[in-house]
Amino acid sequence: MHLNIKDGKVWLQNHSTERRVAHELVAMGIDQQDIVLRFQYPTIWQYTDFAPA
Repeated sequence: MHLNIKDGKVWLQNHSTERRVAHELVAMGIDQQDIVLRFQYPTIWQYTDFAPA
Protein backbone atom coordinates (compact mmCIF):
# COMPACT_ATOMS: atom_id res chain seq x y z
CA MET A 1 0.00 0.00 0.00
CA HIS A 2 1.25 3.46 -0.85
CA LEU A 3 -0.53 6.68 0.06
CA ASN A 4 0.28 10.38 0.06
CA ILE A 5 -1.37 13.50 1.37
CA LYS A 6 -1.43 16.10 -1.39
CA ASP A 7 -3.47 19.32 -1.59
CA GLY A 8 -5.53 18.28 1.44
CA LYS A 9 -6.51 14.92 -0.04
CA VAL A 10 -5.37 11.37 0.70
CA TRP A 11 -4.08 9.76 -2.49
CA LEU A 12 -4.11 5.96 -2.49
CA GLN A 13 -1.35 5.35 -5.05
CA ASN A 14 -1.07 1.58 -4.87
CA HIS A 15 -3.48 -0.92 -3.39
CA SER A 16 -1.77 -4.28 -3.00
CA THR A 17 -3.73 -5.60 -0.04
CA GLU A 18 -7.10 -7.27 0.45
CA ARG A 19 -8.03 -4.66 3.04
CA ARG A 20 -10.52 -2.02 1.99
CA VAL A 21 -8.24 0.83 2.98
CA ALA A 22 -10.37 3.61 1.49
CA HIS A 23 -13.39 2.39 3.43
CA GLU A 24 -11.32 2.14 6.60
CA LEU A 25 -10.25 5.77 6.13
CA VAL A 26 -13.91 6.78 5.77
CA ALA A 27 -14.73 4.86 8.96
CA MET A 28 -12.01 6.89 10.71
CA GLY A 29 -13.73 10.11 9.67
CA ILE A 30 -12.08 11.09 6.38
CA ASP A 31 -14.65 12.27 3.84
CA GLN A 32 -14.86 10.23 0.62
CA GLN A 33 -14.37 13.44 -1.38
CA ASP A 34 -10.97 13.77 0.31
CA ILE A 35 -9.75 10.36 -0.90
CA VAL A 36 -8.38 9.88 -4.42
CA LEU A 37 -8.18 6.29 -5.70
CA ARG A 38 -5.12 6.91 -7.86
CA PHE A 39 -4.59 3.19 -8.53
CA GLN A 40 -7.79 3.13 -10.62
CA TYR A 41 -8.01 4.45 -14.16
CA PRO A 42 -9.22 8.08 -14.32
CA THR A 43 -12.18 6.97 -16.45
CA ILE A 44 -13.43 4.95 -13.44
CA TRP A 45 -13.26 7.85 -10.95
CA GLN A 46 -16.56 9.33 -12.12
CA TYR A 47 -18.36 6.12 -11.11
CA THR A 48 -17.14 6.12 -7.51
CA ASP A 49 -18.12 8.23 -4.52
CA PHE A 50 -14.46 9.11 -4.01
CA ALA A 51 -12.69 12.26 -5.17
CA PRO A 52 -11.48 12.75 -8.71
CA ALA A 53 -7.87 13.87 -8.97
